[in-house]
Amino acid sequence: MLFSTIATCILALTTSALGQKMQFCYPPPGTTVTAGQPFTISLNEANSLTGWTDIGVAIGMRSCPSGNCIQASVDDGIGFAPFLQIDTSFQATDHGPGGPENCNLYGNVTVTLPEGTSGEVQLAVAHYYIIGASDIPGIDVSSILLNVV
Repeated sequence: MLFSTIATCILALTTSALGQKMQFCYPPPGTTVTAGQPFTISLNEANSLTGWTDIGVAIGMRSCPSGNCIQASVDDGIGFAPFLQIDTSFQATDHGPGGPENCNLYGNVTVTLPEGTSGEVQLAVAHYYIIGASDIPGIDVSSILLNVV
């Protein structure tokens, strides 16, 4: 019992310390997008001396009819039906200087929000990865508020 408690704590601390912390590079918060029309999101990973492997991203959407969306977290989930998109081909690459602001190590994903969606929405991304020589699993969640017409 004590061993499993200690092991769980070490795993949690290691994953937190080594976490990749994904963030949106593009579009900027508050951007207006059109429902039913594809648009590109750019997702940046923090660079690390420790090697990692991207497993994929899951993208979800929440409507914010009263304009009070909160930052997404692992515990809150990333959105509700009718929209959930899984992309297992996601791979961030080093683009060097000249990419979107503060984004050198990023990947692009094309997203199409369902027709009939309108108003303020929270677009959230869960990034799944394994890190280090021991292949420790990890997850990041990041979100952005967009206006949909």
